Amino acid sequence: MLSRRVVLLVAGIATQLLFLSGCRDEYEKMQKASDRDLQTLSERYKALIAEAKGLKPDDALQLLHHFSTASLSAMQTEEFKAKASKFIADAAAGKFDKLEIRGAREPGRLRLLLVTVDKVKGNVPFAPSPDGWKFDDVDVAFGNFEKKFNIKGSTPAYPPSLLSSVAVLQDAQATVKERVNAALRVATSKDRAIADRFAGQEKDPWVKAALLYAAWKSDGPCEPFAEAFPIERDLQTQLYDADVDAYQVLVTGLHDCATVSAKLAPTLRLYKGCYQADEKPRSVYVQPLVNMASAKPEYILKAANQLAIKYEEDPIANILVGALHGETGNPFFQFITKHAKEKGPTAKVAKAWVEKMTARDEEEPATPPATPNP
Repeated sequence: MLSRRVVLLVAGIATQLLFLSGCRDEYEKMQKASDRDLQTLSERYKALIAEAKGLKPDDALQLLHHFSTASLSAMQTEEFKAKASKFIADAAAGKFDKLEIRGAREPGRLRLLLVTVDKVKGNVPFAPSPDGWKFDDVDVAFGNFEKKFNIKGSTPAYPPSLLSSVAVLQDAQATVKERVNAALRVATSKDRAIADRFAGQEKDPWVKAALLYAAWKSDGPCEPFAEAFPIERDLQTQLYDADVDAYQVLVTGLHDCATVSAKLAPTLRLYKGCYQADEKPRSVYVQPLVNMASAKPEYILKAANQLAIKYEEDPIANILVGALHGETGNPFFQFITKHAKEKGPTAKVAKAWVEKMTARDEEEPATPPATPNP
């Protein structure tokens, strides 16, 4: 028979084990992640801390690339700046110098890095991305370990915040389509400072044009956007094939700039863009050109005269003659009909186009209005 002392010892050990088991939080009990994931997550967290140490609080947005798009989609820019600035200050003060890695867990789609910072335990969520694992909660990543996060992953907010667009613009792995759409969302938010900042350093021609479009829509001038609009055939086909809606927004923007600008340059850009585009992208220009001709016919004639493209090779001339012949009430038709009787280089262009319109009228006589039923 066991002595009373042995019984008490066994009972004490069992109680201690039960106590220790109860002290383990819900995350520690989850399935362990692979050693490879543990190493990757550890490196990511240490990289965040190391980068923060080299920044000033005003550089807070430079930490965006560490976070998943979903985790940023509901957060406003100023909120992120405030939290990141505090994290930068904490890192500089040495708060994270004694970071302890306790392991990694695999609850499902996410991965959790179990850490201890300044004697406080935390569980930091990471979400998969094309660029590897990224932090999936801003507050927790910055040291607020008391916050409850979504164990299934952050839910993307719609429409996404400006902050998520900024993150996409900074993402070297994002496609041109993704970055152009991010720039167009900046246009919707009307944040000129962000648009100007990224446009100045952008290398991709379509992303740069979209950012200058955003700057214009945020009370900037439109001419820089028009000048940057890519008119090369291959580039136009590239965006048209990738995202026809974004392409249409920017072509329409080029028309709008040509309409409101007192300078001829945007009209020339619109004209050249249509001239150099392939057939499918060129179809997007048809209505903007008709609208432009009706709003500022003299600018269209000036552009045609300056570029001096033969009528047979000029898609703009053919579009306008085909769309507006016989349209006696249209401002463009009225202007060139009158101007054709005057003298000068643009009058010569007007006369040639009026002659083409007359020929089209003979080929395609206007259909008389139907007689109403009695």
